[in-house]
Amino acid sequence: MSKKQKNVAPNDAAPTQEQPVKKNAGYRILAFLLLAFSVVALAVIPYNVFYASATVEKASLLKALLDVFSAEAKVFGVLPAFFEGSTAATLTTVGMYLFAVTSVIAALIFLFAIFSKKKAPRRVRTALLFMAFGAAVYTFCFAAASKATGLDVFDTIDWFSFAIAVGALVLAIVFALVQGKKRNKKVEEVQEEVQEETVEEENKGFQVEEYAEAYAYEGGPVAGVLMAEEVNPSFLPHEPKVQTAGYDFYNCKSFDPFIATLNMEERNAFTEIFILKFKGEMPELPDYEVGGDNKEFFRKVFIYLGQYRDRIPSDLLGMMYQFSIKL
Repeated sequence: MSKKQKNVAPNDAAPTQEQPVKKNAGYRILAFLLLAFSVVALAVIPYNVFYASATVEKASLLKALLDVFSAEAKVFGVLPAFFEGSTAATLTTVGMYLFAVTSVIAALIFLFAIFSKKKAPRRVRTALLFMAFGAAVYTFCFAAASKATGLDVFDTIDWFSFAIAVGALVLAIVFALVQGKKRNKKVEEVQEEVQEETVEEENKGFQVEEYAEAYAYEGGPVAGVLMAEEVNPSFLPHEPKVQTAGYDFYNCKSFDPFIATLNMEERNAFTEIFILKFKGEMPELPDYEVGGDNKEFFRKVFIYLGQYRDRIPSDLLGMMYQFSIKL
């Protein structure tokens, strides 16, 4: 009897169920609210602004830029300045323009986030970082310009821009931590799924692909292997198995269909290991009954093979396997 075998490896190329795209409705609603706030921050909130003669007035970013758009004084020869001729003028002008530009960029990113799904959380965090950066730069520039012109300590900070910088940065950090925690949880879930699939594939890693039909052997004698008729002349195919106790290995009083397939060396090894147990007891295995029904013996041999593999010669193990798959 022969059979075709193969090692079955996990099918890495097997199609997996496509994961649904997250809608991230909460982040998209938040993006809408932050977009509205960024518009307010650009066009409504009154910040401390330096004008001509180093006077400080309250004005929104949009109003301040419109007020000085046509100013003759320039910073770097390009940007209309709030006043000229001092470091304070340069700081105030650069801080104001940068704050306005980052506010516009943040508003556009919030707008994109509203219509995003999977990328909405990342875009909200990016927009918040732009807003925090612009507000922080303006807070610093106004404070430096105020110190340069000798204002009071309390007046050296623009509290609205400071609050926006701190609030936007805190929100960005909180959202990053939340997303990081979700991502770690997802990674753990994927790792558990992969581990379960690996164990499952390993359990069925050796499978029988197909069986060949068994035919009675009709050839002549094979060197080293006794035929059934030689072991027990009264044996005829398809007769019931002889159920006798007390097997004598050397004169073969009882016929055993498995032992009959072994050569002399394999018979000696099988008898010493499993019948006489010269190499140690095997409590997990039932006693081998010569000429009897040994299906349970062969089944458990391969269940506990890892414990006894080093005791069994490879040729004998192969014969045992070939016989066991016929049972």
